[in-house]
Amino acid sequence: MPEPRKHPRSSNYWFRKRVPNLLRDEIGRTEIRFSLETSDPMVAKALSDAKHIELDQRWAKLRRAPVSLDFIATQALAGEFYADLIARHRREPGPPKQWKMRAHWDRFNRRLMPERCFAKPLTSMPNMRLQLEVKAFLLEKGMRLDPVSRHRFLLATADASILAAEQIGRIASADFSPDPNVNRFPAEDRKRGPHNRFDVLFDRFADKAEYPERTRRSWKSRVTRFMAFCGREYPADVTKQDVIKFTDYLIDQKLDRDATIRNGYYAAIRAFLKWCLANDVGPDVDPLAHVRIYSDRNKSKARPRKGYSDQEAATILAATLRAAPGSRFATSNAACRWIPWICATTGARISEVAQLRKQDIVLSERTRRFPHRIPVIRFTLEAGSQKTSERVVPVHPDLVALGFLDFVEGTACERLFVDPKRARRRTDVSGLTKSAGQKVARWVRSVIGNVRVRPNHAWRHRFNTLSNEALVDPEFRDVITGHVPATVGAAYGDTHPGLLLHHMMRMDSHLYLVREFVPDVVPWLPPSDPGPSSAGGPGSDRPRGPDGQLPTIHLGGTQTRSDGAASLDSSST
Repeated sequence: MPEPRKHPRSSNYWFRKRVPNLLRDEIGRTEIRFSLETSDPMVAKALSDAKHIELDQRWAKLRRAPVSLDFIATQALAGEFYADLIARHRREPGPPKQWKMRAHWDRFNRRLMPERCFAKPLTSMPNMRLQLEVKAFLLEKGMRLDPVSRHRFLLATADASILAAEQIGRIASADFSPDPNVNRFPAEDRKRGPHNRFDVLFDRFADKAEYPERTRRSWKSRVTRFMAFCGREYPADVTKQDVIKFTDYLIDQKLDRDATIRNGYYAAIRAFLKWCLANDVGPDVDPLAHVRIYSDRNKSKARPRKGYSDQEAATILAATLRAAPGSRFATSNAACRWIPWICATTGARISEVAQLRKQDIVLSERTRRFPHRIPVIRFTLEAGSQKTSERVVPVHPDLVALGFLDFVEGTACERLFVDPKRARRRTDVSGLTKSAGQKVARWVRSVIGNVRVRPNHAWRHRFNTLSNEALVDPEFRDVITGHVPATVGAAYGDTHPGLLLHHMMRMDSHLYLVREFVPDVVPWLPPSDPGPSSAGGPGSDRPRGPDGQLPTIHLGGTQTRSDGAASLDSSST
């Protein structure tokens, strides 16, 4: 956050924050600036950060669509304005005469205001003082009203201002009898006010839960569809019958009961309504209680195959190698060229691979047990959202032999498989990574047809299958694939990539799988499969390049071979 700065003519720190261009007409200022009334830098920093957060939250509300108020909600909001005005002047009301004059001028200005809303609704009032008070009140609430609701509210606050001036005048005259207007305004319905529309509440719910942007968008669209189907505006009005009718409607649409209805729509609606219940802005009774969605009875009871077979994997990976250098496939379709290989050798998720950056391919650190630096892939939150946690995974020698590291070094763009310039916001590439994954999935289906597996996620299942066949320790497998540890103890400690590479090399090589099923694609590969690696000499059973030598890696001034041995050149010493 911006640091507070000292005023040039005093020792106190000042707060400054620029008002966004879209909100300048609403706020009436180009920047917020005031004294923090302290010369202590630590206190000033704390006060400044708190004010920045408060303004960001308030302005986020103002960026939302204008709120429409009915008559009851308008009068209830005017009652809040009445109570706020009295509370601000109750302790020090001043002389009674000034409040008598205010009530007189408020009545005069009230007569100048039209009662009906014409083609151009009233957006201002003759009384400039009251107009500023109303504007400050709405900004404090973080509310934007549509023109018709704003017209209603200005009329209601004009009446409330007259009553408040009379009441404060009585207090200034030492008359502390009960307020005759206390029951004049309707009580605010906490569950059905303008702040409790489902779209407003969902934004609050998503902010508290800190969901990724992709999850936030998909869940909001599903909740919006549910509320529109039920004809409800407030979550407090949702009933159990609404949930049952909507579930039956989705089933009639022939949607998948497990993936789409239960894990998609039902999960979003359930999480949102449970949050509303916990915050006392939802229905009195959980409408999803005892509502069950049964699996499709026509599904086979046998467990379906989820990963690729050897033949399918070899066909896909061989197709990625058939493009001639310099062709459009090698330049524009780098995602289809490398993503299947990375997913096959690391078991990573398609979203994690598609958002990789050039700086995410580095060399591992040296340790006493692992003195050689090896190329690794870092899956970090800086690159994009992660489903579980950050991790570091070795680059498989298959990728090194195919020239993946040369591709990384020759890439001019920061991102390996997407172009951030095509994103709506340079900091948000989630849409581009999703499109890249869909592009790879369509290309895979064009190669092997519509198989009964998920084209991208099938690599993850195949990686687990190969690790099980190679008797890889499940704890190391979960570290490589990014699965949540099975126990609390398994989450302790750090695992060096060199140890992970040792376990990865115990699994069958996909390069030799391609050599077995499509031998003409990799003629430079030795015909004999060395089999799973053991703890033998480094590089003895690693895939070699077309020249028969172990590929040399150049990353950041360090030269290393795919066997793990590394040496520093003169530029890095």
